[in-house]
Amino acid sequence: MYVHPEEIKQADAAGKLTEVAPPFDAIHHSISKSGINHPALDSSRKTPIAFKSAPVPAVPQSTNAPMAATPASVQNKIATARLSNLSPGSPTSGPVPGAGRLLNQVLKPVL
Repeated sequence: MYVHPEEIKQADAAGKLTEVAPPFDAIHHSISKSGINHPALDSSRKTPIAFKSAPVPAVPQSTNAPMAATPASVQNKIATARLSNLSPGSPTSGPVPGAGRLLNQVLKPVL
């Protein structure tokens, strides 16, 4: 009576959508012709109490080996560059001397 949207997406991707969700016209035709055997009138049939939960997605497994740590010399250079980039400098220093601190901060390269 209820199919979760994720199941529909997975069935559509696999090309088996008609197995999970038959065409509406076929269902409507069969239910309208069922008469006394209508699914809503069948008291022995269990109806769902709550919505169906989403199926657990398959987690893609990484085949790449873990990356090696960056050498200490490179880490030191990066840290030094970041520290020197933090200081505002004078208004007459930077990429556009004399333009002011705001423009120099905007034009300073990002690390």
